[in-house]
Amino acid sequence: MSDDRTPLLCIHGIGDTASAWRTVAGPLAGRRRLILPTLPGHHGGPPLDARRPVRMAQLADHLERVLDDAGIDTAHVVGNSLGGWLALELLARGRARSVTALCPAGGWERGSRFEARLSMRLRVSQRAAKYAAPAMVGLLRSAALRRVLMADVSADGAGIDPRVASSFLRGLAGCDGFVPILDAVIAERLPAIAADCATPVVVAWGDRDRLLPPESNEGGLLAAVPHARLTRLPGAGHVPMHDDPDAVVATILTLTSAVDRGATSAADAADDQGEC
Repeated sequence: MSDDRTPLLCIHGIGDTASAWRTVAGPLAGRRRLILPTLPGHHGGPPLDARRPVRMAQLADHLERVLDDAGIDTAHVVGNSLGGWLALELLARGRARSVTALCPAGGWERGSRFEARLSMRLRVSQRAAKYAAPAMVGLLRSAALRRVLMADVSADGAGIDPRVASSFLRGLAGCDGFVPILDAVIAERLPAIAADCATPVVVAWGDRDRLLPPESNEGGLLAAVPHARLTRLPGAGHVPMHDDPDAVVATILTLTSAVDRGATSAADAADDQGEC
């Protein structure tokens, strides 16, 4: 039986898993053929190749194999945080029909204090999760505890379903490749996308992103992807699917539907408000 839904590859952030898309998968699945991999080195994902240092290209290679195994040449790609960076890697390789980057990583100033603080903050968070997860998971029914534990990824973790918070915490604790992947994130640079690139890119930032605030990251993103269109997700944090899944679904479907109808730029897609 043929499937005429256009494919949508969803790429999670560092320390997360494919379950990051749980709150938006239902509404999206009716309109798109979803591909929801868990990245290598992450909880439930394939192991990293221990014979060589981790590179962003290695993760992008895996995502290309996911598409190849599914018989897909090009797909719409949405990515959050590290996943947003990887979506741009796939764009540079000609595998993306469109890119929706949600709070993407990599736009900060290299060698800056922000980068040093970010690196330390992430390492401490993952180490704490590894030791605390067994005791904390059973306590996540407490809204106050969710607010504290999910502060880096949510504008208000108290509103997150305890099952979603538990899945996130388990994923972070079980991410064996966290440190080498983070080392690659710090060492490498975003791919440079030509200004005349015909593939639309929308960068959607939660305006309450505490981990990668837009004011510290959007400049670097636009330098690497000058044709990208920037937009805000009001009231959302670093993983906006937690805070406003409806806005995330609308952002993805508006762009991908416009592209499927023939829009040739993110600006055209923004002006094309036909039914998703």
